[in-house]
Amino acid sequence: MNTTTAAHIDRSERNVGIDIGKSTLDVCIFELDVYLQYPNTTEGIRELIKKLSRYNLTRILVEATGGYERGLVEVCAEKELPVIIVQPT
Repeated sequence: MNTTTAAHIDRSERNVGIDIGKSTLDVCIFELDVYLQYPNTTEGIRELIKKLSRYNLTRILVEATGGYERGLVEVCAEKELPVIIVQPT
């Protein structure tokens, strides 16, 4: 199994993982060790995108959660942010 240690992290990259829930978006910016939480609403997504737009992002990973991810993914695509949808398995 490959793992990432602090010694192998490229600090110029910004990888964001977002755990999508029915009511919340749990966000981790890996290289900065930043954890955030926003409501999974139109306003919450708008606030999150505003925050993420401050960074030069390498990728945003979101899990496919039966449609709860759609609003976020659509806004990321509109803003031309590097969003990737992954299967939770």
